[in-house]
Amino acid sequence: QKRHEAQSAGGAAMKATVELDIPSMGCVACINKIDSSLRQCAPEKIEEAKSWLEKSETCKGGKARIELSLSADDDIATLADILVNAVRAAGFDTCTLKSINSV
Repeated sequence: QKRHEAQSAGGAAMKATVELDIPSMGCVACINKIDSSLRQCAPEKIEEAKSWLEKSETCKGGKARIELSLSADDDIATLADILVNAVRAAGFDTCTLKSINSV
């Protein structure tokens, strides 16, 4: 597996977005629980954590998008695993990583 590192010219801070699929999510209470769990797992790295329910008839559950502020020493893949595990620990065992995008 390719290691994703947050690096930029001169080691400046970078931004990254992690998206999660959460098929077992089903209500507003789920959104609140997920958002809270995400913000608590790496508060110094998370700029924004937001989850929502899918509105499609063919797609159940929801998604989460987490905006991160990273230093050159941060491993994005490791942070993404921490985020997925935080959602799973909140009771959403089917949570999976959808994507990682760094800027």
